[in-house]
Amino acid sequence: MINIGDILRAFGVINGEQLKEAVDRHHREGRRLGETVVDMGLASQEQVDACLTKQAAINANEVRPADAAALADYATERLLEKAGDNVRDITGVYEVQRK
Repeated sequence: MINIGDILRAFGVINGEQLKEAVDRHHREGRRLGETVVDMGLASQEQVDACLTKQAAINANEVRPADAAALADYATERLLEKAGDNVRDITGVYEVQRK
């Protein structure tokens, strides 16, 4: 199951730093993440609602091709972030180096 924070970030509504700040505040205040993002002025209620609709479709395995492409790009980005220094870019193709 994919969470709303990942959806917001995958579709470019917020960036990684904004997501981290919103999640921290969400935990401190005990409110829903979408409400927190709107209260912080990072997204409109309409943007959050659209992402919640995408989240429901994804979790029900009813993903549109365009949404699947955006999620694949986001997943690749997240994997590369986690790999850190073990990843190098060779002529536009990412290669994970084994230790």
